[in-house]
Amino acid sequence: RPLNIKTASILSWVFPGMGHYYFGRTGKGFFFTAMELTALASVAITSSSYFDKVDEYNAFENNVVAVGGGWTDAERKQYFDAKNNALLPLIGSSTAAGIVWLWNIWDVKKTSSSKYSDIHPVSIGINYRCQIEARISF
Repeated sequence: RPLNIKTASILSWVFPGMGHYYFGRTGKGFFFTAMELTALASVAITSSSYFDKVDEYNAFENNVVAVGGGWTDAERKQYFDAKNNALLPLIGSSTAAGIVWLWNIWDVKKTSSSKYSDIHPVSIGINYRCQIEARISF
């Protein structure tokens, strides 16, 4: 059956790798699926860590209100800093997941353009500056 780039493009929006599977490029499909699943697992792990730190901070704040003091500002700052430091990996892993998703969509759309070639995905040579150059085309 003839393959349709619109169908592949829609599938690439559904989940990374599906558009490549549709075109029969299982290697690329597996690559993008594995990268996205890894990024999503990282998001799950870092979000769990972040929400644990938020719960610890909120428990500390509720304890301060219930007990009516006795805690130092250094302890409050320690919980607050721990909560904020757990946010950075969550932002990073979420950004990575988004980048993989968009990279996959771009790569599927590139398939129908004149830039795409199945002939030489890996090339090694010497460029115009007399440097050894290796290229991998996805």
